[in-house]
Amino acid sequence: MYRLLALALLTTACAPLPPAGPASALFVDLDQITTGRERTDWVVDPVELAGVADDLMRSYCPTPAAERDVLRAWIAQQLTLHGGSAEAAWRAAGQDLDAADEALHLERVALLLKHGATYEKDCPFWLPQDPAFTGVHADAYRFVLQAETMGAFQLVFPDGGDAVFGGAGLGRLLAGTGLNHRFTLLAGLEMGLASELDRAEGGEVRFTPGFAAGLPVVLRTHAGSLRFDVGLALTGRSADPDFSDPRFGLRYDVAIGVAALRIAGVQPFVMLWTGHEWLPESEGRPALNSLRAGSRVGVNWDP
Repeated sequence: MYRLLALALLTTACAPLPPAGPASALFVDLDQITTGRERTDWVVDPVELAGVADDLMRSYCPTPAAERDVLRAWIAQQLTLHGGSAEAAWRAAGQDLDAADEALHLERVALLLKHGATYEKDCPFWLPQDPAFTGVHADAYRFVLQAETMGAFQLVFPDGGDAVFGGAGLGRLLAGTGLNHRFTLLAGLEMGLASELDRAEGGEVRFTPGFAAGLPVVLRTHAGSLRFDVGLALTGRSADPDFSDPRFGLRYDVAIGVAALRIAGVQPFVMLWTGHEWLPESEGRPALNSLRAGSRVGVNWDP
């Protein structure tokens, strides 16, 4: 998974965007709207366009007219680089739709842009054209807050002992900023449980609770509605709820998931994640290596 995520991050970071400014912000929003509709199988253009009209106009109306023209020209240029229309690519590949994916996606973004023009006269007064428009659904150039739950199955390997199974459940609060339309940097606090199941003498299964906390830093990459996270955290663990006599370590993790559209400043998301936590030997307690895999569910809020 680490290699696949690294490849995805590299591909996303290198993916082309229109020139920086409102044209780029509009493309990122329309890209996310299109990706979300494609995920549920875009079939009939008029039906799909009617279904996204409100979300489309929240991004289209504040984009200056000249910037919309910049985006139209950029999409036409990208389609030329991809060899022309999606239908031409499909026929050239022996009617293989996968070969036309990128061109088809760009054509659908262009359809959204064209559809927006039909409603332009109906843009509300409270969404005037804004030369500083930075988008609706990305974090670009804005302060964001994030709250999430983070659950995982874990496998713990103590030095000199047998591996044991367990689970972890954490709540996290993070704050950060959108560095641009591709990357968001977040940092914050997490707290919860990281418990283990093992066997006592005589073979009886016992539950060993552990209280966990951490200071995570996360770099998030955006690609349409997809999100890719790389995280590093200073972690602590204690057998006592008051967190006395803690052990400290490090965790690195990666995650991949999807985000919904942002509504009223709130953007829900869900991710799958995996990570490795290392606690060094401390006061006679053996070093621990924990492998974790699970899910994260949360909301990103633009206050």
